[in-house]
Amino acid sequence: MDTQHRLFVTKVAAELGWTPSTALVLTIAGGSVVVRPGTQTGPELTPVRLDAQGRLRLPTRVLATLDLQPSDAVLAVGLPQLGELRLFAATDVAQLATGPLTLPNGADEPDTRVAAQVSVPARASRVRAAFKPVAPA
Repeated sequence: MDTQHRLFVTKVAAELGWTPSTALVLTIAGGSVVVRPGTQTGPELTPVRLDAQGRLRLPTRVLATLDLQPSDAVLAVGLPQLGELRLFAATDVAQLATGPLTLPNGADEPDTRVAAQVSVPARASRVRAAFKPVAPA
C-alpha cells in the first residue's frame, strides 16, 4: 500500500476480469476485506473502483479495521472461482503462520533489554509546529 492508501492489484484484477469501468464494492468480513463486482445496496457495502493503473484506493474504515498505516504491507488474494478479492493485513497473516508469541522462561512481560546501542544519535527535526496553543486567560 502506498502513502495515498492505494493498492497495486493490476495482475489480480486482470485475472478476475476487472477493468477501471467495473463497478466494485467492498465489505468487511471478520479480519479481512472482501472486494467483488456489484453496486452499493446497503450501508455495509462501500463502492470502490480501480484507477487506470490498476490501483485500488482503500477507504478510511478499511484502514481502521485492518489497523493499517501508510506503507504497510497488504496481502491481496484473488479468488477467481468466487470472482472476489480478499485483503488481509500482512502482519495478521504472519502471526497466523507463526502462531502466538511465547515469551522466554514463562515471563509475563516481554524482554525490554536493548539488544544493541545506537551508534549515531538521532538528529533533531527541522520541522517546527505551525500551531502553538495559547493558554486561556
